[in-house]
Amino acid sequence: MKTLTNLQELPETLLALGKEADTSVALIPLAGPLAASDVVAIRHGARLCDVTVVVCLEAPLPENQQAIAAEAGAKVCCLPSQHKPATACKISLPDGADITYFSQTVLATMPSVICVAQENVRMQRAAKALEVTFPGLFETLIPETPASLLDDTHQHLTQTLLFAQTMLDQGERVVRTLLQQVVAALHAEKFDDIRHLALFDATTLAELTDQTTPEMFLFAEVGAGETVLRQSVSLKVYGF
Repeated sequence: MKTLTNLQELPETLLALGKEADTSVALIPLAGPLAASDVVAIRHGARLCDVTVVVCLEAPLPENQQAIAAEAGAKVCCLPSQHKPATACKISLPDGADITYFSQTVLATMPSVICVAQENVRMQRAAKALEVTFPGLFETLIPETPASLLDDTHQHLTQTLLFAQTMLDQGERVVRTLLQQVVAALHAEKFDDIRHLALFDATTLAELTDQTTPEMFLFAEVGAGETVLRQSVSLKVYGF
């Protein structure tokens, strides 16, 4: 795997790897340490495309995690640089999040797909925003993380969050009530440090605050000792 510290080196590196007009590129954005869901995203991109590029948008990957990314199929790892390319304007999401550097990585790679980890909701929203900004350039994919790759605590959290599907099956359609019931379920399972809990439409990734939609996902961020668990589960309203 080729490791870069300057985004401007990326186009030349892709050419050296054989990027031609018919060569497909998968871009996998990382916003922190490598997690199981990130490895799933890398593998998914490697299966679909000729070249898979991992871009660390905030913190560099330790060497041992770079090795894991390479084993999963990454051909290039672009580490964050203090000397980011100059830009004439800043690109932000409606919530104020700066995605300028992310957009520069997209233009440098010209990917066919962007694969985002299931738990990385912030990056999913950024990718969807850029997909709208550059229509037809790439497709955003969010591969599901198999339960077998999750540790026991993550699996326990996942099962607890799926209580929301039970509520939907029983006819609950009010988002606020649904979230309140999930909070109660989390507390009952000793997940007391709930840092973020939100429901999103699966198609638009818009956060839901009123009524449910046919397909959604529930995202939770909870503290567990010295670690922070992030997990999302898919939800569906049958017979909508």
